[in-house]
Amino acid sequence: NIFAQIPAGYYDAATGTGYTLKQELHDIITNGHVKLPYSATYPTFDVWDAYATTDVYPSPNETKIWDIYSSNSDIYDGLASYYFTIVTDQDPGSGGTVEGDYYNREHTIPNSWWGGTDIFQYSDLHHLYATDKLVNNTRGNYPYGEVSSPTWTSINGSKLGPNSYSGGFTGTAFEPIDKYKGDIARTYFYMATRYKDEIPTWFSSYSATTDVDKVFQSDGDFQPTYFEMLYAWHIADPVSQKEIERNIAIYNTQQKNANPYIDHPSWVECVWKNTCTADITTIALSDIILSPNPAKDYITIESDSRIANYTILNTIGQTVLEKNHIIDNKIEINISNLKSGIYFIRVFNTDAKINIERFIKE
Repeated sequence: NIFAQIPAGYYDAATGTGYTLKQELHDIITNGHVKLPYSATYPTFDVWDAYATTDVYPSPNETKIWDIYSSNSDIYDGLASYYFTIVTDQDPGSGGTVEGDYYNREHTIPNSWWGGTDIFQYSDLHHLYATDKLVNNTRGNYPYGEVSSPTWTSINGSKLGPNSYSGGFTGTAFEPIDKYKGDIARTYFYMATRYKDEIPTWFSSYSATTDVDKVFQSDGDFQPTYFEMLYAWHIADPVSQKEIERNIAIYNTQQKNANPYIDHPSWVECVWKNTCTADITTIALSDIILSPNPAKDYITIESDSRIANYTILNTIGQTVLEKNHIIDNKIEINISNLKSGIYFIRVFNTDAKINIERFIKE
């Protein structure tokens, strides 16, 4: 469902700004959060079971794991070098010496940064992605960063090597491909909100032996330069349909909480930059003009701010056209290859505004 949402009223208590809003969001996503077992014996529902809905492609490819470390697209295009089959290719506990052997569970914030298995973040699906076992192991416990001189590169282009983000930390970093940088950034914004009270204890207990202090400060907030990088990723790679559907699926598993920065991307600015729209309980809408409508071969989109990304979806929610990294106020889109019918175009702007318009292809 293109417009599927977290239940109405879920964010009603989020009325503040800045760090007041952060506390309100923390309370919302903490209350009702059910801790899933990391592994369990049937019939108990665990993380592996959740992946059957949270980390698979849409129908008719829902038997395939959607792995951000092997996929080279944020749609199912059949062009990745390999695809995992749910359950069949699940990590058996051994093997995984080459890419494409097995998928396992990736803590985007490494477990070693906080330790323990009986705490909520150990099995929190919002940062626990199904990923290629070898790539996951290669990433290890290194922070995410940007790498210009990689020492290792995965098949889909993810990189390991010295961090090259200007003004950032010194040391080894892991860089996902551009298609998934925004996903990672919004995952970290969620974690910094959901676990804001726990992060100072991670820092005090583990900073001497891990890289936690390269990402966070001792008060639990981000290192300023690290936030700048995540924010740049968030803007350059806006919320995708994949994220929306995964967020809904996580809520609808037994975990029962959501990532507010997927549902309301503008809250990133409100919490960390203190710049909020008048009504922060709704996604900031861009003013776009779509013409002509109906259209035969081309549509033109004009926006009040620069367009970063667009996605065109059919009436059953499948992506039929998309483009990233546009950075322009006016674009022309060739729709001549689309079948006649009704479509929706979702436009993201560089100021984190979003709009969805309906159009008819003749």
